[in-house]
Amino acid sequence: MSAAIALDEWLSATTEAASEFATTTLDAALETADASGVLALDLTGCFVALVGEEGSLQVGLASDAAGCQTLAKALFASDDDLPDTDVSDALGEIANIIAGGVKKRMATVQLPLSLGLPIVMEGHLRITERQQMAQVDVRLGKTPARLLIVCNKDKFNASRTPA
Repeated sequence: MSAAIALDEWLSATTEAASEFATTTLDAALETADASGVLALDLTGCFVALVGEEGSLQVGLASDAAGCQTLAKALFASDDDLPDTDVSDALGEIANIIAGGVKKRMATVQLPLSLGLPIVMEGHLRITERQQMAQVDVRLGKTPARLLIVCNKDKFNASRTPA
């Protein structure tokens, strides 16, 4: 993972991939949401690693319990509430789709990349002093969600510096 690629570029690619997912799979639009506390700190999310020769980063999607249920029901075309295992499976599939879209978008500047396995996590994400995180709150249709990138600080700049 080249340090020349700024963290905000990865987040932008993640937002574009999530927008494509929302449009093609959910038949909904993705909108950037006001980060005024719509989502709590404790969320359920799923992360997928993008691994390259120079390092890795985690691409994630998180929402509250109601949002996760809504996304799972939309993905599985279900009108009934789903059990937690099905919701976790849906989050893993959504995160895989988004991470695959990020891989596709970043392929011209970062080769080769491999997708890891999805990992579902609950609660407040805590990063270590050696890590950094970029995030953006969005709405997938009417469902509030948070898109996240987590990586080591030594691999990425927070934003691209002017040349």
